[in-house]
Amino acid sequence: MDAYRQIGQILDLMRFEYDTPQIQAGTRFLLHDEEDFRLLHLPQLIPNPEAEPPTRSLQEFVDHLTALAARDPSQTETRDRIFSAFRLYRLGTGTSMFDNKLVNWWTGVEYLTSGTKTSGGIGDKVKNALAPTLALTYLPKHLTTFRAALAGLNLAVTSGTELVPVKDCSHALLYAAFKDPAQRQTLEAGCAHEPYLWKHLSAFMDGLGSPGKTAAMLRAHDRRVRWQIERIYRARCDIVHAARQVVMASLLCANLEYYLRTTLKSMLKVFAGVPTLTGPAEFFERQRHRLAQILLELDPADRRSTGSDASLLALLD
Repeated sequence: MDAYRQIGQILDLMRFEYDTPQIQAGTRFLLHDEEDFRLLHLPQLIPNPEAEPPTRSLQEFVDHLTALAARDPSQTETRDRIFSAFRLYRLGTGTSMFDNKLVNWWTGVEYLTSGTKTSGGIGDKVKNALAPTLALTYLPKHLTTFRAALAGLNLAVTSGTELVPVKDCSHALLYAAFKDPAQRQTLEAGCAHEPYLWKHLSAFMDGLGSPGKTAAMLRAHDRRVRWQIERIYRARCDIVHAARQVVMASLLCANLEYYLRTTLKSMLKVFAGVPTLTGPAEFFERQRHRLAQILLELDPADRRSTGSDASLLALLD
């Protein structure tokens, strides 16, 4: 990474005065390690979790998005914010420079959330809008990932008197299986040759052990997301206002890309299911209210808590 940075600095000077062709630093380096050489690849972006597309084909997706945008011709601001976010996502994806990725993707989330009525500056508005939405996707994201990993091991879970292959489990069924202490031993045995998988799965199952632990897990995730959004905002300000080089830009960009994609997908899903939704500001308000309701039901420390996970199960359907 240090060699890549130094070559980039030389190319900056060459491009400015001495050379016009598009010369770029490669992403493969030979490292002389004592008597041997090692070929190292510099990752241009950290991969994010894969998710199912919202529609089967591009044509269906375009028709779906166009129908939502044209649902109320008076909502021009809604249409502008959504389509601008898609445009800025494409611009960020199309560049190979992390600084440009970060600025484009941040501008996308900033414009998408700037209509919210929460107090504070730009960073606070983005943080308060995005964090609840991302917290609501935390459990579904992990259930999807664990289902894919366990399906590769041909594991099954018990549902009543039936044995259901993990690959055929819904989110709700897999959630119930992970909560059930009686199934823990079976899952642990199935992961005997996958210690890394079991390490994370067992920690996740521990978090589902009681409503209070689940609420604590969601709150911890919400807190971590808010911290990371603050780091991304500081990096954006360093680039825009001070022209500084960002440390760990690849990780920040990977997180920001996931935040933007997840927010857009969640927004389109809610828009499709709630015909009366007026715009992004109302969407983010609904997300805050929904997360607060889930935490209220789960948290045993709250006097109003019912100790139920009914709202959480509705989220998994």
